[in-house]
Amino acid sequence: MHYPATPPYIVVLGGDRAGIYGSRPPKTGLGRSCPLLPLVVTCARLEDAIKVFELNSSFDGVPINDAHTLAYKAQAAEIDIDCNHIYAISKPATEKSEAGVWIGYEWKKIKHNIRVDNSSWEKKVTVEDAIVYMFDRPGFNFPLVAPGQQIPPPPTAPRHSRNAPAPVTPRTPRTTQQPPTMPQGGAHGENDAETSSENEDARLLAQLSRSLDLGPAREPSIELQVLRRLVNPLPDPAVPYAPSYNLPISFGQEADDMLELRAVSDSDLLIILRARVHAGNFSAFAMHLSLALNWSAAESLALWRVMELPCVS
Repeated sequence: MHYPATPPYIVVLGGDRAGIYGSRPPKTGLGRSCPLLPLVVTCARLEDAIKVFELNSSFDGVPINDAHTLAYKAQAAEIDIDCNHIYAISKPATEKSEAGVWIGYEWKKIKHNIRVDNSSWEKKVTVEDAIVYMFDRPGFNFPLVAPGQQIPPPPTAPRHSRNAPAPVTPRTPRTTQQPPTMPQGGAHGENDAETSSENEDARLLAQLSRSLDLGPAREPSIELQVLRRLVNPLPDPAVPYAPSYNLPISFGQEADDMLELRAVSDSDLLIILRARVHAGNFSAFAMHLSLALNWSAAESLALWRVMELPCVS
């Protein structure tokens, strides 16, 4: 690769123009709504530019709108650059202003790209943090994490229902076996065997019931009471008029009706439960359902508003 003889060294990450330039390529990394990639990193030293350029191999194959994966890969990069001046501008002043990362330049040389009242920028300690900051923008699937927390790994696969079906392995036909010859005086041998098996099952069940008899039933713990209000019971064949449930998990009647209309699977319900329990706010909940189940924000909001989680009074 041919490098510029003097600074600046403009590194372009991602896209068809990935490389190191002496000036910013036209219409690249400009404006308040430029795409995540290509990302422009301006370096004062050539050795820094070469280290940053190596990130292209990490971004190769990642969709240009996948902020989560891009941020995770940038976070995992080991870019050995020691510099006191690292700035990131994700939303510059105008559509013609420059966005990107600057390494080795004092703020006074780049601040013309921002306006205090309408721009987004930060000074960072590491190059990795500066690049991650560039992917944290509204409208993309950047994960909701608290300041200082690590970016979690992105989902390894899309929603299970969209996966290609596994190839069907042809079954090897069973070899037909002749039934054993009935003993001479065994006209009722088959019925006797079935009756004997049923009696043995009944005997074992009675024995287990006696061995597991722990005395009077205790009051269920608070945790178990909460779970019983959330998880619907299995059908009981011994109680013919017991209520039946279409869903194994209940989020309240209105939410259950909504989920039944969507014909969600049991595994989808578990994803929804995990998202609701661990999401600190609606944005996190919607982000999880978007990534895992391909739900829109409006669909997630409709469910969020009617969901009920059990509590013990």
